[in-house]
Amino acid sequence: MLVEWQVEPGCVPMVIAGLLIEHPDFTALNTAGWAVPTYMIAVPRRGVCSLAWFAMLRHLPPEVASIGMLLVPIMGNRLRQLRRRRYPCSDAAQARDRVPSV
Repeated sequence: MLVEWQVEPGCVPMVIAGLLIEHPDFTALNTAGWAVPTYMIAVPRRGVCSLAWFAMLRHLPPEVASIGMLLVPIMGNRLRQLRRRRYPCSDAAQARDRVPSV
């Protein structure tokens, strides 16, 4: 709970700076264009996610929570490889075959 009230005031200056620097044309937005920011503001995803994260940290030892954080880039890399159908074993074997032996 403590973090959420710190995030919100930090967002306000960024929104003001963005509006002053970018000069957006709000009249160019159609219904879908207005639906997205309305959804982003109306549905409290960030708050719920932060509360769930800190509740998990209270119940798990730090070692277990840190393993979860370390798995994020590994899982992202593996999913990227599956999407491209490139696997590390086959890449290593191909690279080894291309290197001339001395």
